[in-house]
Amino acid sequence: IWGDLDEMTLVFANTFTIASGLVKLAFCTRDRGLYSALARRLDALLSVQRAVCSEDPELASILRGSRKQAASLTVGMLLMMFSQGFVWFPIPVVAHPGERRLPFAQHNWDNNTNYYGLSYAVQCVAGVYLSQISFGMDCLFAAIMIIVAAELKILSCRIVKLEADDISKQVGESDDRLGDTTLRARQKPYSNLCQCIETHQNILRFVVRLQNTMSPIAMT
Repeated sequence: IWGDLDEMTLVFANTFTIASGLVKLAFCTRDRGLYSALARRLDALLSVQRAVCSEDPELASILRGSRKQAASLTVGMLLMMFSQGFVWFPIPVVAHPGERRLPFAQHNWDNNTNYYGLSYAVQCVAGVYLSQISFGMDCLFAAIMIIVAAELKILSCRIVKLEADDISKQVGESDDRLGDTTLRARQKPYSNLCQCIETHQNILRFVVRLQNTMSPIAMT
């Protein structure tokens, strides 16, 4: 019923890859504004803690590390998939010379005799293009999640470092000016804690928006 099992397995695997790429391309085209808004919101989220990171080398290293990891993952995955084409596409010509084999699906109705060159080129181009789209969308969301996780890690470090400056032990209480300084110094940790809570709420809101945007893509 199924014919050659190896050929059918290859056809099904390629069909799923092409279909996944087409579905993701359709979502990306339809929801282009949604993805643009997601990128803007991510940039706004990063700007909230950007000033803090610029003042603390440890926090800055966390942010740099997340960006480097996200970039390496994206470039590495896309280059790996792109490089597979140079290995896979010439195989029919090298392994089966003169048999007019196609890279993925064979045209059994005419034994690959009609438009062989065009069919070969279409399968190669479609395979590379749609696989790049499919993996590119996955890498996009993976990179965003890496950066958001880094933002949460930065936030946790900020909370750990919150310490009340006990200036009252260092200054006299008789000086009103120093008393005001003490009060302001004690209010600063509370203000920083409020900023951390607000940042955490912003991150959670972004995660919800990311989940809503990513859910249709995750199903493909």
